[in-house]
Amino acid sequence: MRVKPRIGWVRADEVGDERTAHEILKLRRSVDELETQIAQSGLTPPPGTEALAQGDETLTLRLRFSDINDVGVCPLDFTWNEIVSFLGPIFIIQASEVELKEKLVEVFSNRLKDSGAEVPFPSIVDEDFQKVKLQLRALGLIRELKETPGSGDQALWTLTPYGDRVMTQVAAIKSSAKA
Repeated sequence: MRVKPRIGWVRADEVGDERTAHEILKLRRSVDELETQIAQSGLTPPPGTEALAQGDETLTLRLRFSDINDVGVCPLDFTWNEIVSFLGPIFIIQASEVELKEKLVEVFSNRLKDSGAEVPFPSIVDEDFQKVKLQLRALGLIRELKETPGSGDQALWTLTPYGDRVMTQVAAIKSSAKA
């Protein structure tokens, strides 16, 4: 045994007893249960979100604009479902705060163009942007990615599993066929 050690040779005092085997089995079951709970918790809203604004409730966002002759702020109302539907797709992989602000400005500007108005040099009011980001986080829809390579000091955000589910339900095109 000393010259050619082989698999299977175990000292009698190193062999686990039946009690150890039962303990290992019990721990494996606990780990499986906890992993199942974690997977399921990602598909439900965090506790306490029932009292937060969401869904078809509205939020007024303000867009700043400026040109040589004018500086101003233009308010528009959006529902939380609308915000999730147009920001959600860029969260699928990850999005920086700059990308999120650009998307909000794009949606805002498009809505104004549809109504026949245009604003020069638009930017979202930062307090409103922070409000949107915080609310999406509080609702359990997004989370910040920690230490993402290549991101520098920029915070990157992505959808949670629950956020992906909500975004898909809100943004997916509904069937026109009647059941």
